[in-house]
Amino acid sequence: KPTDGVGKPSRLVYSNKNGPQPTMTYPNMTIFHYLHEIEAGVISDAELHKFMGLNLFCGRFAYTEIVRSTFGTILGVTGTLGDSDVRFLSAHFAVQRTTFVASLYDVTRKYNFSDGFVELQPDLDAWMRAIQRLIRSNHSAGRPILVYFESDELLDAFMADFSEEFFRVVKSGSDNEIVRTAVERAGQTGAVTLLTRMHGRGLDFTFDEKRAPEGFLVFCTFYPKSESENTQIIGRCGRLGKDGRFQYILNLAQIAENFGVALSVGEAVDKRKGG
Repeated sequence: KPTDGVGKPSRLVYSNKNGPQPTMTYPNMTIFHYLHEIEAGVISDAELHKFMGLNLFCGRFAYTEIVRSTFGTILGVTGTLGDSDVRFLSAHFAVQRTTFVASLYDVTRKYNFSDGFVELQPDLDAWMRAIQRLIRSNHSAGRPILVYFESDELLDAFMADFSEEFFRVVKSGSDNEIVRTAVERAGQTGAVTLLTRMHGRGLDFTFDEKRAPEGFLVFCTFYPKSESENTQIIGRCGRLGKDGRFQYILNLAQIAENFGVALSVGEAVDKRKGG
């Protein structure tokens, strides 16, 4: 709406699924949006100077590597930690006390083994075909889908064999803007987001409860090497208090390589059932 008295809008406002977001900006991109609209004569330059500037990254570092010699007290918040993680923090960073904050949504959701909870495939080709089949069959229902891969290389291999225009891809090295956009759009009806394992924690996905009342469908295409990582990836489907649905799609050849356990499909099923 015109707010500068000359009949033109004085600022740009981004909008997401929750409507207009007056405080939302994007590093570097927002300034070029303003310059483009001003050049086109669509918007006035009344607020341009508020956004004139570029964000320059001069370096990346971990705070835990510099604070020990600078600060007397370290406070931190983290996601799920295993016993070995707690011991590491205590030994290397002198963390002396920890506390636990219960889930905002009350009870912790645990997923028990049941029919369809784990799909086992003998090799890479069969594993890729299974992922393709499950994406196709569930995408048609409109439910938002998250698919986690162990590495960029495996995600790339899958994309080389099977790619759709509705895919949104988030790799280990994806910049913040790509990650932010993927998180905002992952919950849309029919959205399919492919991610690597490093994005299995810390991303707060949301969805339209009217269009997707059951929440996310999450496929994990590898078995995590730590229980904390496993818990975090499973938790991606339990957003906004909804259970969602979770399923493993495992390549037994990959399990043999990662864990040193060689199984056939029949043997793996027996062990899953407690045999």
